[in-house]
Order: sequence, then C-alpha cells, then structure tokens
Amino acid sequence: MQRFLIPIIFALVYWPAMVQAGDYVFDPETEPTAQQVFSAVSSPFCPGRMLKDCPSSGASELKNEIRSLVLEGNSSTEVIALLYERYGDQIRAVPDDSFFGRLAWLLPALFLFLGAVVILLWLYSKKKQAVSTILESSGSFQQPVDQVLKAQIEEELKRF
Repeated sequence: MQRFLIPIIFALVYWPAMVQAGDYVFDPETEPTAQQVFSAVSSPFCPGRMLKDCPSSGASELKNEIRSLVLEGNSSTEVIALLYERYGDQIRAVPDDSFFGRLAWLLPALFLFLGAVVILLWLYSKKKQAVSTILESSGSFQQPVDQVLKAQIEEELKRF
C-alpha cells in the first residue's frame, strides 16, 4: 500500500510546481545565452544578488520569461535592454558607460592608492622617529674613556 501512496503524494504535492516551472521548453542551444543574461543583471527580487543566485519564486518566473525571450530569437543584449526598460537601473550589475559610471569604477582604486600612500608615509615617519631615537640614546653610551680606567683595564688584561 505504501508503494502506491508515496508516488501519489509526490505527484499531488509537486505537480503544480512542475507545471509552473515548465512554462518554457529547455533548449540547449539558447540556454547559454539565457545564463549569460542571468549573470549580467541583478535580481529585482533579492537586493544585492545576481539573478542567477536569487532563490525567490519571482526570480524563477523572470528566468523563465528570459528563457522564452531568448527562444523567440532575442539576443542577450536585447533581453538586457528590455529588462532595463522594465526594472530600471536597479538591476544593473555593473556601472554604465557614463561619467558617473566610470567614476564608480575609478574611485575605489583611487582610494586604495591614496590609502597605501598614507600608510607608507606614516610608516616612513615612524621609522625615521625610531632611528633618531636610537641615535640619540646610543650617543649617551659613547662617553670618552678615562685614561686611568683604560690603564686599569690593560693591566687586568695582561694578567691573563
């Protein structure tokens, strides 16, 4: 009895999900293009995640829609342009090719460079301070040797 019950329960529970996910026909020729689109846009349903990594049901529906658009013959750039029209810049995964987009690429590198310069200058000044402190402290140990003391040292050395 259990052998027959398990497949029936499985079919009743998972059948609606299988039908909903099966709105597109898998085509091995167009799937790389669809995957390219998934990797090129952020998910409007999961902020901070790429569409390919978003587990929400809305993202699954959008992926199916993208696959359908690719199956209709749209290129990846055309599909991405359609998504930008629909969702706006919130799904843009990389900055656009405008002044502010280029600035978004360049500012982090500029801040890293300036931070490295500041750290190197700070380390150089600390090294300079340490060297000057060592020279000042070592100068106090180099006092002239008293001639009487020198004679005593030489006498002691002659004994051995």
